[in-house]
Amino acid sequence: MTALAVDTDGWAVVTGLFQGEADLNSDPEEQVFFLSQGTSDVFLSRNWTGFLEEPEVPEMILSGGGLEIANGNLISSTDDGTYFETGVIGDVEILHIFQIENKGASNLDILSITVPQGFQLMKAPATSVSPGSLTDFVILMETESVGLKSGLVILDNNDSDQNPYTFFIEGRVLESTGVPIQIFTNRRLVRIPDHSVADPNPSRITVTGIEGTVDSLSVTLNELSHGFSDDLDVLLVEPGGTRGIILMSDAGGKNSLDSVSLEFRDDAPTLLPDELMVESGTYKPSDHGEPDAFSILDSIELQSQLDDLIQN
Repeated sequence: MTALAVDTDGWAVVTGLFQGEADLNSDPEEQVFFLSQGTSDVFLSRNWTGFLEEPEVPEMILSGGGLEIANGNLISSTDDGTYFETGVIGDVEILHIFQIENKGASNLDILSITVPQGFQLMKAPATSVSPGSLTDFVILMETESVGLKSGLVILDNNDSDQNPYTFFIEGRVLESTGVPIQIFTNRRLVRIPDHSVADPNPSRITVTGIEGTVDSLSVTLNELSHGFSDDLDVLLVEPGGTRGIILMSDAGGKNSLDSVSLEFRDDAPTLLPDELMVESGTYKPSDHGEPDAFSILDSIELQSQLDDLIQN
């Protein structure tokens, strides 16, 4: 692409590709236009006309299920395929297809793609996507082991303002017990400021349509981040508002929480660490100190196990 400036007196023509800032001299008598090109400045006299065209660049658009998935998305959804269906150990692996479109004016190069642990890249996208063209890739969730599987898909590419392109995926694999499992989720982002309560507070999960007897209860926090883990307290309260349980309090010491996913179950093998860094995994509800952020504590009865909140 060419940048062109022509003096109206016909004595100056400047051509070439210019990148940088354009600034008009403050002196109205001078009115000299400056264009920076690398370490050299180009000066154009006041009587000129011209244009500066943007260089041709690729523009990456990623989607799943026909819905665009924004770069940096951290909220999974069944609608766009970022939330994989719940599987059963040893069952058929779960496959999801994602699509890449190049809406730019030059070739989009997909340099590499990585998926989180517990997933496999079954089909890679094309390494080069021409303008206006599409390519797809397929991610498989493994079912060889039980537990929550989550993390970022990372695509290195040559889109100058979207490299790398990342998005969050998650899924769960359960034991084969023959007992039906129901999952209820609030996918709204919860913001945790320093020295204040979360927003929203509380974050509500709607539970409906349960038939029969509930045998057990588990809770998962996805992509949890905070600069000082020990300051974070998380409380679960039953719908009636009379009983609750501290899921975590004063865990992780002075370490930060960096996009960890935590599942809380009564039958988990261990508590969250008190002073060591908290990593993604399955833990028992872990109260390492006096919770200090909940005004509701005076009006509810704290339980020691999640299953104590079940009302059959």
